[in-house]
Amino acid sequence: MGKQSGKKAKTSVPSKIASKKSSRSTSATAAVAAKKSIPACWRRPKWQTEFRRRLLGWFARNKRDLPWRRTKDPYAVWVSEIMLQQTQTPTVVRYFERFLTAFPTVQALAQAEQAEVLRLWEGLGYYRRAVQLHQAAQKIVSEFGGQFPQTVKELLQLPGIGRYTAGAILSIAFDQRQPILEANTVRLWARLLAYSEPVGSASAQRLLWYMAETVLPCRQVGRFNQALMELGSRVCLPRQPRCSECPVSRFCLAFQKGFQESLPRQRAKPTTQFSQEMALIVRRNDQVLLRRIPDGERWAGLWEFPRFPLPTELAEQSADAEAPAAKQPWLFPVAEEAVGPLEPSSEQQTGISRVRRDARFETVPKPPRRRKTRVSSDGSARFIPAAIGGFLVQQMHKQVGIVVRPIRPLGTIRYAVTRYRVQMECYEVEYLGQADRQERTDRLEQQSVGTKPKGRRLEAPAADSCQAVEPGGDFQWVRLESLEGYPMSSPARKLARLARASSGDFGKETFCEGRK
Repeated sequence: MGKQSGKKAKTSVPSKIASKKSSRSTSATAAVAAKKSIPACWRRPKWQTEFRRRLLGWFARNKRDLPWRRTKDPYAVWVSEIMLQQTQTPTVVRYFERFLTAFPTVQALAQAEQAEVLRLWEGLGYYRRAVQLHQAAQKIVSEFGGQFPQTVKELLQLPGIGRYTAGAILSIAFDQRQPILEANTVRLWARLLAYSEPVGSASAQRLLWYMAETVLPCRQVGRFNQALMELGSRVCLPRQPRCSECPVSRFCLAFQKGFQESLPRQRAKPTTQFSQEMALIVRRNDQVLLRRIPDGERWAGLWEFPRFPLPTELAEQSADAEAPAAKQPWLFPVAEEAVGPLEPSSEQQTGISRVRRDARFETVPKPPRRRKTRVSSDGSARFIPAAIGGFLVQQMHKQVGIVVRPIRPLGTIRYAVTRYRVQMECYEVEYLGQADRQERTDRLEQQSVGTKPKGRRLEAPAADSCQAVEPGGDFQWVRLESLEGYPMSSPARKLARLARASSGDFGKETFCEGRK
């Protein structure tokens, strides 16, 4: 057996060597193909030298004074590059300065709680970046002794760092000859080379990376890379590029051919998806219920109010609940039967007009009295349809394990995440108790009375109650004044402000259909 295993070990070594050789030959073949795809003019050394000279001269005169450009600290460069992903530069500036004030070193970031990191990141979006930034800082401290890695291989081991981010850090902080390729420079190179194929394909990426590396200078690599990004973000715009202001327009093959606005070609964008959901402010005296979003869900690690997908049939009823009161005759069943129709009839209108024309009439027919209804200042009825009220009660019982009483709708919050467009209907409910406690009480009352209790309402426990009222899962009762300390997504933060603004009205008249 030992000899057989030894033979297997010996045969595995040549196979590994063969696989390495094949991968090297494949990469070499790809490089040759990329080089052949580059236009002839861009292969000339003089062309590249003049391009670099003009670009760096323009950058020296026009670069923006950004806080991360005032330092060579790799930690600061890293934080700025992560923040700048999918976020505009003016927005990043204030977040960057605040973040470095709180966490000035990689050690400080590694020692921080994830909730602190997420709270300072709040508003930048794409919160997975913050989670990975925190994890990478902990790995730098634990595996690299707190020293920032200085090779591409080591940087790629860190969460959230890919080829572009590694190249940006090493070129800007250490002036290593590393290329970069991100949205702005992809667009720039596609136009400079007049590349007419979709830039997201594997062959396009090989070509653009090869070009980005070929044109790099021997010194001031970080400055050159920043100049490329600056030109792409301020001059070579996605729509209506400012070619008249471009310092390298004479090198742009797309500009020479007159089709710069049609490049780069992108793959078809995914179809926008629309959805509706329900969010609840669950009140228990001066507290509200929050849920910590678990891993695997959108906005993992943040806190939010209980939220559920809203079925289509209920979404339509929710829309009806916000319709003008005149279009909701079911709101006034008693009014129509007891005091007549909502508006004067045609005969009454004629009588009123006749009185105004003829002074012989001493009495004026009064229009029917309107019953008081729950209608907002904009003329929209504010109530919770019975089906929606039953659905939210059921969801809280099933997913959280508590019993609630619907109070009123609070409004609609609309937001977008990547290709999703979401309409979130917000409601206020009152906490009554734990589901299992209510079920036990129901059974006891049924045994003593012999019938199912009707209209019974559980009183909410006092704030200082020592009974077990905590729901299961990652839920927590939080005082209104403490909400600012919890990291939330933008929609949840809007709802938190709404919860504080409406706290003074809590406990007043209920706004649920069927209640009087």
